[in-house]
Amino acid sequence: MKKYTYTKNELAKQLDIQTYILALWEKQFGIEVSIEQGEPRYSQENYDFIASIKELLYEKGYTIQEAKKILKVQSTVFEQPIIAASILNLPQSPSQSLKKELLVLKQQLIQLRKHL
Repeated sequence: MKKYTYTKNELAKQLDIQTYILALWEKQFGIEVSIEQGEPRYSQENYDFIASIKELLYEKGYTIQEAKKILKVQSTVFEQPIIAASILNLPQSPSQSLKKELLVLKQQLIQLRKHL
């Protein structure tokens, strides 16, 4: 029985990302894909790994460098990115800390505006 693989377009559509983003992540994260009939093919393992990248970057708000560290630790020791993030002393949700900082800055700007 042949193991199913995804084309670049199928994978991009399934994960709701652009194909150029997929190509960028291949390079950034060292994703190895097989070539069948001159076309890249992605395994289920590739799919799962790329879905993890998307979650860390888009949903959790990590940078590419942070995501690389998390995925490296996750692949060798842990199964959950959140556990890996805590071991690496990375914030659980960088977007939350950024929101807090922006709210503080907003309040400071409001106060400054009152004095003008």
